[in-house]
Amino acid sequence: MSLGQYQVTEDVDYTTVYDKIAVVYGRNDNGYGQTMANNPAVDPATTNPVITATQWDTLRVYITNTRIHQAGSASLIDVSSGDVITYTQLSGYNTLADTCTTDNRIIAAGQFTPDEAKASATRQSSVSGTWGQQSASNHVLTATCTVTGANMNGDGSRRGLRYFFNAGGKIKIALSLASFTGGVSGKGQIWADLFSGAGTIYMDYTQTLCTGSGTTSTVGGLDLTTTDQQIFRKDVSGGVYSENYFIIYARFTDVNQTAILFTVKCYDLDAVIIGGGAAPAPGSTPGTPSGNTIDEAVDGNLTVSFAQDRPSGSYVSITTPTYSSVSISTGTS
Repeated sequence: MSLGQYQVTEDVDYTTVYDKIAVVYGRNDNGYGQTMANNPAVDPATTNPVITATQWDTLRVYITNTRIHQAGSASLIDVSSGDVITYTQLSGYNTLADTCTTDNRIIAAGQFTPDEAKASATRQSSVSGTWGQQSASNHVLTATCTVTGANMNGDGSRRGLRYFFNAGGKIKIALSLASFTGGVSGKGQIWADLFSGAGTIYMDYTQTLCTGSGTTSTVGGLDLTTTDQQIFRKDVSGGVYSENYFIIYARFTDVNQTAILFTVKCYDLDAVIIGGGAAPAPGSTPGTPSGNTIDEAVDGNLTVSFAQDRPSGSYVSITTPTYSSVSISTGTS
């Protein structure tokens, strides 16, 4: 689009701006999935179409809605019936559409529903096969949850997860351990500290971070494949429980990217020796030396919860994904 004083605003110029904002605001792999009217400038039933004030104002709404979602505010000249559309106005529309394209995955404060709780489960210490104790073959605890995108297009296709992440959404995971006795070794306290030290783990479109500490990832919601990828890990730092850690994996459940399967694995791999027996030599396989050998369970109530920051409001709103019930089990892998 070339801009010049006193030039006529052509339908192709309108289309240039419409196409730019449609990529961000509309229903496509990079957009927010919002409903847009068809571009009147390319209506096959119309020859040399006249763009009405209402249609210009609709375009302004698409641009301002997008920019408010990204930055919290926006300003464009309103168009009323009888107004002459000038290149000054069109240039403003075009410039702001370019800015929206540059900032397409930024979300402003107040444009999302924060910490929206979606699913959680608690495994109580009284459950048979309490987690821990390698000798009992249940030293790995696994929790899973499937997050499925909404069908926002109404046509059977599912871009819901892409819209969610494109518009700045985040999926959040948190673990905690409560009501533990601590026992002779304080293993419960170690795991409680491990979980609280990680804080909340959250995935956006391009990365997975945490509010505490741990090994984060450059894998975000738009980087997943149908193969599990590690998105977070947190290890016990030193001491007799230094072999213990937890990892979070994520993958798409199908090639159409309709859902994400999150898998949390907590590995309790140590064998603690209390009493008269000698501990195994470094690098050796733990045996059963004389004395009191204790590989104690992790007692307490373990909770795994999922929440989200969902883009919402009157400017851009994403239908919430659905979260399956969180499943928790124990085993050896």
